[in-house]
Amino acid sequence: MFFSKALAAAMRQFEEKRYEAELRDRGVRDIVKLAIAFAGKQVKVVGR
Repeated sequence: MFFSKALAAAMRQFEEKRYEAELRDRGVRDIVKLAIAFAGKQVKVVGR
């Protein structure tokens, strides 16, 4: 449950903050968005 909420929040932040806008303005076309959540020794990664 923790991981799904944390990863969803991270991916939402990408969209809300538009982090990729400057890269796109510079002509970058292939952008990989990775959300990474940690809990102790466990790690989950989601990409788009």
